[in-house]
This record gives sequence, structure tokens and C-alpha cells, in this order.
Amino acid sequence: MKSNEEYRRQAYEAVKKNLWDILLPLIIFSIVTGVLSQVAGIFAPTIDNTVFPPVEIDPGNPPVYSLFNLIIFIVSAYVAFSVLHLFIQVAKDQKPDLEDVLLKGVKEQPINAPVLTFLTSLFVGLWTLLLIVPGIVKSYAYSLGTLILMQDKDVRVMDVLNKSQELMRGKKMQLFLLDLSYFGWYLLSLFTLGILLIWVVPRHQTARTLFLLDAYEQR
Repeated sequence: MKSNEEYRRQAYEAVKKNLWDILLPLIIFSIVTGVLSQVAGIFAPTIDNTVFPPVEIDPGNPPVYSLFNLIIFIVSAYVAFSVLHLFIQVAKDQKPDLEDVLLKGVKEQPINAPVLTFLTSLFVGLWTLLLIVPGIVKSYAYSLGTLILMQDKDVRVMDVLNKSQELMRGKKMQLFLLDLSYFGWYLLSLFTLGILLIWVVPRHQTARTLFLLDAYEQR
């Protein structure tokens, strides 16, 4: 594994050449998930939190609200798959192809991508119920899941999680410190009304992807 400083340097160089090719699919993904969330909100129950106990003002439409939440969850799983594919292309100094990026998850893993997201969320959530720290550790242990699923299209989802844990053994702390090194930039972005995120998110995600690619190659 390289040093985190080297991952950050490589990410800076890669993003500098591909920034607008990165931003366009990210904007499209944000619009799609944002619109779905807004539509779901129309059917959500309305609660008056100004009184105790809170009072339900409008029950909304629970079945439709649940359906939209399911759709949002599935779409988010595809987005996570496609976003990783985007940053793999950037990390490998390839020009991202918009159509390929947008449809990657749906075309390659229409079932396993949502299932992997569900099981990862479930297991991390269960570990978090014990204490916050075990949940964080488990989330880093599963961080290679999507990449493994992308590289081996026929692997079972539970095997993906087990293999991710194996490959991330001894590497979780370095990845955590890599993420932590960008914390100051995210904090600073609050004072720029989020504008700084245009540069911070692509650089962080590219550095993270470079790390994950190296961790996977060491299997």
C-alpha cells in the first residue's frame, strides 16, 4: 500500500484533468435522487413536533410513501455502484463515459447491487446497536464490497462481504485516516455555502478509490 499522502497527490492530479467529466454524472445522480425524495415527501405523514407528545396532523399515504422509499433505496444502490465505476475510471486516468457510468449498476448488477447495499446496511446497523465504534469498524471492513462485486459478477453477496473483510484486514485504519485527512476541507466547505465541495468530493473519492484498488490488487 502507498502512503496516504501519495494517494492524495495522485487524486489531485487525476481530478485536475477530469473535473467536469466527474461533476456531470454526480449532478445527474443528485437530481434524480433529490426528485425522488421530494416526491416521496408528498406522501409522508405530517407530524406536529411543537407539542409533546408529537401529534400526527396528516397520515399521508403510507403504502405509496413506503414504495417510494424502496425505489430510492434501490436507485441509491445503483448510484453507489456507478459512482465507484466513475472514480475507477478517473483513478486509472481514463476519460469517464457518461452513458457507461449512468447505467453501470443497472446493466451489470440489477439484483446484487441492491442486495449488497441492504446487507451491508443491515450488518453495520446491527454492529452500531452494540456501540458506535464497532459499527464504524464494520463499515470499513465492508468498504471493498462494491469493487469486488464489480470485478466478479458471479460471486455471491455473502462471499463479497466475507472477502471484503479479509482483504481489509490490517488496512482499515489507514483508510480511516485517509478519510479523516479530508475532514478539514469538508468543514471549510460550510463557510463557502458548499461551493468548495465541487473540488473536495472528487478528490476525496478518487483518493479513496485509489486506496481500494490497491487493497483489492493485494488479494
